[in-house]
Amino acid sequence: MKRKIVLVDDDAIYRLIAARLLGLVDTTLQIDQFENGQLALDYLQKEMNVNGTYTILLDINMPVLDGWGFLDKVEKKKVNEFPNLHIYIVSSSTDKSDLSKAGQYKSVKGFFHKPLSMENIKAIVSERYLT
Repeated sequence: MKRKIVLVDDDAIYRLIAARLLGLVDTTLQIDQFENGQLALDYLQKEMNVNGTYTILLDINMPVLDGWGFLDKVEKKKVNEFPNLHIYIVSSSTDKSDLSKAGQYKSVKGFFHKPLSMENIKAIVSERYLT
């Protein structure tokens, strides 16, 4: 099963750094990048299949469709339509209400603060945080 990482963040520099770090941890990952939730959602609806595992690293604050809007749309489609989807929020937000809100989404497997450490990336790639 091919593992795909989908970076969803409006900060191009963050995406570049995260992609490089992910590639250092596992060179077999396919890493796709999107600057907002709508582009990522369009990609998933078109590309997602049962033969792959998709790990989403999702920012909260983005233009067009933010992280919360992305999560709302994924959950409206019912998570079971996306059987191999694992979503982690990666945000610079330190607001406790964001962490609490993230916990209300069944599709969210974890919440990480930016910048991601190599330890965080290894944990995500090795699926230690997956339920």
